Amino acid sequence: MRTGGRLEKVTHLEPYGPTQFQADVDNGLVTRVNADGTWVCGIFWERTTHVSDHHPADCLHAIVNLGPIAPKAKRAIRGKIYWAQLTKAELRNRWASDFPDKTGR
Repeated sequence: MRTGGRLEKVTHLEPYGPTQFQADVDNGLVTRVNADGTWVCGIFWERTTHVSDHHPADCLHAIVNLGPIAPKAKRAIRGKIYWAQLTKAELRNRWASDFPDKTGR
């Protein structure tokens, strides 16, 4: 489907049905901790709208809103992947230090 960069022309995405461009979530930081609580992983991307966890590999995916973007236009987003021996609270503090404009600090 060619839209010329005008997303209002997109009425459906096969085979999924009607399109919905969702608002960004509050901050987009997603974390998981291993079974014994010694490791935490996290992902953060700006403009995250929702998280998907229904994949067979039991993984998490941040769904990022990149549109609308005109043809040949560019858009940059920031993000980071974390994997460390931290608590979730320590990871959140590190994330807040890395992205202070996203946390209100």
